[in-house]
Amino acid sequence: MQFEISPLVIPATVDSDFAEMVRVRNEIEADAVGNYDLAYEPAELLPMWQRNWEHKVMNVARVDGRIVARAIYEYDDETSPTAWPLGRSAHSFSASGDRFGAV
Repeated sequence: MQFEISPLVIPATVDSDFAEMVRVRNEIEADAVGNYDLAYEPAELLPMWQRNWEHKVMNVARVDGRIVARAIYEYDDETSPTAWPLGRSAHSFSASGDRFGAV
């Protein structure tokens, strides 16, 4: 099993990595609130990540190439000492990869 954490490049249009990150995001939110009321489609969420006036970085964790968790780092600007890590704890996944749960 190979584990990797890396920044997710925000695409100009929805690609497979962005769609997979959104799927993971929706699972995390559903786990937190108990339903999928806060779920987004990738095309709905993408414009929120393309805002160039907001300074933020999306990191994803991959196991064997599959995105299994995400973390967000926001900051005021490139010279500010203030930052807000917005990621949640890593999430576990079943061997079949069909269910996520908080660790």
